[in-house]
Parts: sequence; structure tokens; C-alpha cells
Amino acid sequence: FAAHSFNKIALIARNAQRLEDYRATVLNTAKVAQREPDVKCWDVDITQSAALNAVLIDVERMGQISCVLFNAARVGASEFFDFDEEELINDFKVSDD
Repeated sequence: FAAHSFNKIALIARNAQRLEDYRATVLNTAKVAQREPDVKCWDVDITQSAALNAVLIDVERMGQISCVLFNAARVGASEFFDFDEEELINDFKVSDD
């Protein structure tokens, strides 16, 4: 994402140290491609709906969203946004190993 056309990148993870590692990787990749994207990070447990909603409001302030990549636990086939909140939260309750 950082090496191509994305200028604003939002990273969300529940592990703050891992999140900073991801941010460094994104910035290093961008630097190699001679790009300087705006990379913002939020550490939040996405099973906590109120905290996640607050983060998503902050992300929305970054501008129009061009791409969303969920890398949590959704392993079953489904249509995007075609499942209820409880089902989604249960999928996100994964180990942080």
C-alpha cells in the first residue's frame, strides 16, 4: 500500500508494540519507493465495540477510505457486511500469540 498510491494509511491492532513494528515496516517500504504517506496508528481491542467505534471515527477524519483490509479471524465465506455484530465480534476474539 505504501509503495504504491495510498497516501493515508490507518493501522489498527490490539498489540501496541506490534502496531509500531507494522508502522515502521510501512514507512520503510514507502521510503524505498520514495513516498511519504501519512501513517496513523490506533491500538484497540476490536471486540470492544465502543472503543472500536471511537477509533473508526478518528480514521474517518483522515478522509475518504479507498481500501479496507481486515486481517483478523474471519475464515468462513461471507458477503462483506452480511453478518451481525455479535458474529463478527466472536470471529475477532482470537489469540494474540
